[in-house]
This record gives sequence, structure tokens and C-alpha cells, in this order.
Amino acid sequence: MRKIFLDCGAHDGCSVEMFVKNNSDYNEYEIFSFECNQNRFELLKQRQSEFDLLNFHPSKKAVWINDGKKIFDGWGFTDTKNSHDTEGVECIDLSTFILENFDETDHIVLKLDIEGAEYQVVDKMHRDGSLKYVSEFYGELHGPKRGYSISDNNDLLKKIESCGLTLLNWDALEGGYSKTEIVPFGTKYSYKNNSSGRVGHAYRTYMDKITFCIPSKSNLRYLQTCIPSIRNNAYRKDHDIIVFVDSDEDGTVEWLEQNAEEWNVKYLVNPDLGNSLYGIGEAYDYCIRESETDVVMIFHADMMLGKDADFHAFKHLTTNKSVVCSTRIEPPIHPNAGEKILEDFGMWPEDFKSEEFGEYVIKLIEDNSGKTTDGIFAPWMVYKEEFLSMGGHDPIMKSAREDSDVFNRMKLDGFTFVQPWDSLVYHLTGRGGQFQHGKITQDHQQKSEEWQRLMANSTKEFIRKWNGSVNHTPLMHPVVSPRYDMTLVVHNCDMNLLATLEPWCDQMYLTNTPSDVILNYINNEQPNTLFDLSKKIHTFDGEVVGDIIIEFDKQRLTQQSFNMIMMFSDIIKDSGEIGSFELDIFNVTINKMEEIQNKLIGITDNWYTDKLLETK
Repeated sequence: MRKIFLDCGAHDGCSVEMFVKNNSDYNEYEIFSFECNQNRFELLKQRQSEFDLLNFHPSKKAVWINDGKKIFDGWGFTDTKNSHDTEGVECIDLSTFILENFDETDHIVLKLDIEGAEYQVVDKMHRDGSLKYVSEFYGELHGPKRGYSISDNNDLLKKIESCGLTLLNWDALEGGYSKTEIVPFGTKYSYKNNSSGRVGHAYRTYMDKITFCIPSKSNLRYLQTCIPSIRNNAYRKDHDIIVFVDSDEDGTVEWLEQNAEEWNVKYLVNPDLGNSLYGIGEAYDYCIRESETDVVMIFHADMMLGKDADFHAFKHLTTNKSVVCSTRIEPPIHPNAGEKILEDFGMWPEDFKSEEFGEYVIKLIEDNSGKTTDGIFAPWMVYKEEFLSMGGHDPIMKSAREDSDVFNRMKLDGFTFVQPWDSLVYHLTGRGGQFQHGKITQDHQQKSEEWQRLMANSTKEFIRKWNGSVNHTPLMHPVVSPRYDMTLVVHNCDMNLLATLEPWCDQMYLTNTPSDVILNYINNEQPNTLFDLSKKIHTFDGEVVGDIIIEFDKQRLTQQSFNMIMMFSDIIKDSGEIGSFELDIFNVTINKMEEIQNKLIGITDNWYTDKLLETK
């Protein structure tokens, strides 16, 4: 098999230069360059020595549908004599040249930038069968400036596609080629690109339209920066944006009423606005269910999209259960474990340094191209139906830990996690929730009391569900410990220890604990949880049920012993077996070692729902 680069419309050799820069094996190719302009041709020939090309064949000819001479005005063929070359230029029949010199088994890279002649040349190649010899096709469509219509563009593209090819972008003005698809204007994947005065086709890589899903809890201050960043910086300008207004203490609804049309935003309002919160997880799911695209992106109101972040995420998305997250750039408020980038482009939306951020993103895109890790954090992108098949977010995580829960479930369900480091957002780090978000403030130390309460409750719900704390690698890949059915039998328990231990087990049996202590705890804690505490906490009467039973006396409990309780799942996984044994202060009985974490993937499994209040 021969490797061939056909450089049609070689100009001054810029295409040869770009080919060399983008292909480490360039000297394995035979390079045939065609350029009919004498001055440019002289520059083209210099590429031989410049790059020490071994098989370089420059030719002072124009690419056409037959051999001979044809008048060329410098920008294309013409029938007029108003040209610098009234004698005409030598032409070569490209289709015949391919058929006579190469074989279908050869790897042929074709670059076609021939000032409007591509319509006839491709048509002849299609009719002759030489188009099927081509392995990679780079080109430029010249459309109206050479008298061709959008319909002509589309017909040409159909001929190329019928041979199993995709026309990839060659842009002479930008000086190079890249594997970006040219698509017919008017299709759902195409856009006008007026940067070079061209219309009728697009220089865009294939990308689906997606929906940005943004919950807002009195986040107007942030939405006013977030939404424009999506519209201005997204690769596709026609993505859908849905905002769910969960609370409105700052005029969010009024602003959306006045500005939704300008920014092409759909907004949904909590039906019980002002009385109760949906919570961030259910707000996301509301937006996802209302979306009309196959792909959705979870996005925070306190985030600003970096240039083409949507595309750089989308190119890693597959339909076989994948979830892709962008890399966060954050001001230095919280420590960095390596999963994000700390750079200060403003602490608040009012002082966001948009231009500086944009320049920084462009540099990082180049530096980080191809770099991925296996972490997951917002914003993240997923196929809608694959996400909803899991049941969406779990509503027990009202306004926190909803992401950790769903990431655990995704991992158990076989999702692949990808964090591309050229898909970038600026994140104001919890300004949509942790800090006083409903009014202007410059205090990024004092966290909202409401948020602290919700975080505390959601953290306990997470522990109750998973029998463990949130865990992940430094690069944010979720770590899911084995989950067993755990029963604690505690002698001499008091109210404080009851409150500490209750989230860490499925059943509790207490001795020497007054019944009113148990009742008071249940009455005080039940409003904060959807787990049915009356089914969970019992007075010990000698009968204990549970797969794994751990018995101890409170009076012997130390901090070290409590730490063991938090690690019991891993301990049992590593060294547990059916039977009874002593460990530290604990008497352990293992009746069954059934791992049940997979029962938590969905949110309607009987084992799980039986533990919850019927009102869930």
C-alpha cells in the first residue's frame, strides 16, 4: 500500500507545511502538489529543501476535468479574456490522474482548494469512480463567489458522502487543515461562518444540539453572567437552555420574563414557589425531563462556559453509558487536589475578568488537547435516556450530596467517566448555594445557614443510604465501598451516641436506654430524613435480625472504635466470613455476606424503598 498526499491548489506550499506538521510519518507519503500560479509555484518548490521531503512532486498545473489549457484569473477559471494569463494555464485531469497512477488499496489524502472548480472535478471523480480511491478528503467550498448555490453545495457533499467519505475542513485563510466536518448549510449540524466571508456551508465538527439544565435558587446575580457565557462561548450557538427557578428572592422570574426571548432561554418555575424547595437534584431532573435533545448538560448557575467547552466534552461522549465533565477553573478559595485549576479571574460575577479568562482558555485548549482523567464533577454531560433509566437523582438528597449519590450509582451501573482538560468552565465555587446568594455580598467566608443545615441533613441521608461517607480519588473518580445490611446492638446507649450512630446502620437495638430517649430522638430527627426511623430503632428484647450484627457496650467505646464502625464494610469485605468473632470491643455475627450496593442504582428497589417513609 502506497501513501499519497494530493495537494490540489497548493498556493505557496502552506498545505504541505501543515501536512508535515500534522503527520509525523509525512516522509512515508508521496506528495503531489498542483499550483498553476508561477510566483506561488516558485515558493512551493522551496518546500522540498525546507522539510527535506523524500517524495515531493510539485507541478505547475491547475486541477480540472481534462488535460489542456484553460484561462485562469488568479481566483478561478473564467471564460473572459480579462485575465493576467490570456494564454491559459496547463490543466490536469485529476480523476484520470488518480485512476492511471494509483490503486484502491492505496491510502490517498486529498486536499482540494481550487477556487470553484471543485464542483466539476468532484462530479467527474464521482462518475469515474476515482472518488472511491480517496481515504481522507479535505476541501473548501466556494459557493456564491464562483456562482454556485447552497443546493450545489449540498449536491456535492452528497456525492462525497455516497463514497463513504466526509469532507473535512481546509481553510486557506487560517493556513491549515483539521479534521472538522463541512456540513450542508441548513442541516441541524451546520452554522454560518462569516469570519472569512463565506456562506452556504459551515466549518464545524459534527456535534449534536444539547440542553443546558440550570437550577436557580435566587441566583439572578449569577444567571446574568452564566447565560451570556453559554451563548457567546458555546461551539453551537443554538443549544437549548432551561432554567428551573426553585426560589425567587431577587427578581429572577421578572428578569427571565423580560430577557428569556433575547437569550433564547426556556424557564420553569417551582409550582410551590416561596413555600418549599424542589432541591437541586429534582430541579435538574425537571429540566432534563422537559428537554427536547438527546444530550443534556448539568450546569451550575455560578459557572461561566469557556470557549467550545461543549464540543470538547461532546467529542468524548458515547452512547454506551458515558458521562463527561468539564474541567473547572476556580479562584483559590478551596484547596486543589489536582482535579481542577486554581486561577483567579474574579471572586464574584460583577468582577469576572471575561477577556482574560477567554485568553487563558485558548492557551489551555492548546496545552491540554487530548488530556483526560476519569473524574466527575459538574458540569457534566450525558445522554438523557441513559440517565433517566436510572431514575434520575434521588430526592432524599434534597439540596446537597445529590451529585455524589448519582455518581456512585452511575459507576455501579457501568458508566464510563471522562474529564477532558480542554473543556473548561469558570466556577465561582458554591456561590449558588454555600454563600449568601440572594443578595449582593462580598463575603465568601460566611456560608449560608440554610445551606449548612441542608448539607448536614443530606450528608446524613447519604450515610444512611450508602452506609459510608462520600469517597473518591483525588481526581474525583467515585469510590464505592461494599454495602451490607448492618445491625448495631448497643448497650447503655444515650441520646448523643444514638444521634451519632444512627446514620451508620440499617437497624439499631438498644439496652438500658429509656424508651422516651428513643421516642424523643425519632420525633426530633424524623422531619430531617425520609428514612423511617420507627422501623429502624428498637428496644432490645433479645431478638435481633440482620445480615451482619455488631454488638458492643457504649462505656467501652473510643474514637478508634467508632472509626472502625465507619469502616466495617471494608473490614468485612477484606476478612469477614460466616460466623461469630470478636474484634476490638465488638462481638460480630455474620449471618450473610450479601453485597447490596447494586440495589441502590435505581431509586425504586424494594430493599431500599422499604426503609423509607411511604410519603417518599
